[in-house]
Order: sequence, then structure tokens, then C-alpha cells
Amino acid sequence: MKKKMYRSLRLSPSSVSTFFKCSMQYKLLMIDELQPDPGSDNLFAVLGLSIHKASELNDIFDLTYDELRKALKIIFLSYMSGARNLPKDLEYQKFLSRGYKLLRNVFELKKRWKDSTIIDVERYYRIAYENPFIENVYLSGKIDIVIKNIELIFTALDWKTSKSKNKNINNDLQLTFYIYFVHVVYGIDYENIFGALAYPENNDILFTQRTEDEINLIMFDKINLMLSRITNDDFKKEPKLNDNLNDCTFCPYILSCDKL
Repeated sequence: MKKKMYRSLRLSPSSVSTFFKCSMQYKLLMIDELQPDPGSDNLFAVLGLSIHKASELNDIFDLTYDELRKALKIIFLSYMSGARNLPKDLEYQKFLSRGYKLLRNVFELKKRWKDSTIIDVERYYRIAYENPFIENVYLSGKIDIVIKNIELIFTALDWKTSKSKNKNINNDLQLTFYIYFVHVVYGIDYENIFGALAYPENNDILFTQRTEDEINLIMFDKINLMLSRITNDDFKKEPKLNDNLNDCTFCPYILSCDKL
């Protein structure tokens, strides 16, 4: 089989999830590089970016909560100004107030690893992925923080600004990517790596691990199926936003998709 050629195909946890939610949305975003519809951005995403940046500044410069609280409004408004697709006339103050609460809880959660070593903060990972379908494929993603405790256990952690849910993160694709990145980049055995989702909204952290077989089942089998479909130009309108909703309501291309 002759491999299909792209300039560069980057597969992140979010892009792979998008493909299996709606492969047409993936095509418009990642392959056609089409701009999202006007007004399709939201302040929840802006708030999430702001909290991530504030946490990063704390990890790098050891800033206090009071110092970061003063900076959070500037960070938040800066991200707002860079979001080209936000609706007009937004009431952002309630989001900013929630941000102050989340930031306070971020500081509380960080006390749990005060005796650990920070290995990396907001590092972007990019690993070439050899496969029989497409050339120039890379696995990519940014991990919020990687820490190592005194027992040499590594944890790749992602901050979530939503409320924690009773979810089975043992099948979480994002954490599977992150655990794989830590394994490859730092040469750590899977048994010594945890993935974690941290929810400052309700002071909760969920942990999970992976075996090599689970990495293949959760991640690589899905990626290979995805690449096979891309090779065959198999992009369907298949929106599955959650178990109870099966429409395109929240798609950023609802105005421009020709499959509606």
C-alpha cells in the first residue's frame, strides 16, 4: 500500500476524540484548516486557558495567590482579545469571579505534591508515529505539569476547570497519550507512571495507570483505524456529542458544513 502524503498530520488527544465524535468536523478543522463559524468560541474555554496560564506562572516563578489574583484579570482579558470567534456583548465578570475561586483551589491542590519535584510545566510533546497508512504523522500534546515524588513515581497531570464527574478515567484517551509521552521521553516504565485529572472546582484529583497492552488498545488501535479512514477519505457526518444527544448543535462549523 502506498502511503498517503500530508504536509504534517499532528494527532493530539483532542483531535483524535474529535474524529470519532464527527470525522467531518475533524476534516474541516485539521485537514481543510477552515476557520470556525463566527461566535463559536466560548468563555469557558477562555477561563480554562487563563487558569492554566496562572498555574504555570506559579510553578515557574513561585508566585503567591495574591500576586496571581491581580494578574488573572489581565490574563483573562488577553485571552478574550485573542479569541476571534466570541459572541459580542459578553458579560465576563461572573467568569472572572469563578476564576478567582478556581485559582484559590489550585493552590490548595498543589499542596499535595509540595514534597515532589516538578519535571516539566506546560511542555509540548511531539513524537513521530510510524504507520502503514500516512507519512509525516506525529503524536502531539501539551501536559500541564509532570511531577516526580521521592519514590520516583511520575505523574502527568491535567487541570480541568469543569466539575469532576464520576467517570471511568481508566479509558481516558488524553491521559493515555500523556502516560505514553512520559514513558517515551523520560524512559520510565509504565508501572511507575500515573495520569491524573485535577478539578479545582471541587478539590478532586483522579488517578489512573496504563499497561502496554492498554496503551495499544485505548490509543494505537484507535489511531490506526483513524489513519486508515483518512487514507480512504472516509469522513462521515457522525456527531455523537453525548449519550443522549445526536445532533450538531455545538459544532463550530454548523454554518459552513456541507453535510447538514
